Amino acid sequence: MKEADNYKSMYEVYKQFFDYINLGKKGETEIDNIPAYNGGLFLKDEILDNLKIDDAILLEDVKKISK
Repeated sequence: MKEADNYKSMYEVYKQFFDYINLGKKGETEIDNIPAYNGGLFLKDEILDNLKIDDAILLEDVKKISK
């Protein structure tokens, strides 16, 4: 997948999803909509937004917390 022109790291995908949660996102259908929750938990953060986290590390940690 990393060879694809449209590759995004897992962390980039998570950050994008957090933006959707913070601001909301209109989907193609009503069921695809993501309502805005705001509240500050998912606000942009200069330090966190500039981190580089390897996919392998993030995947391992996601597996641990999803058990």
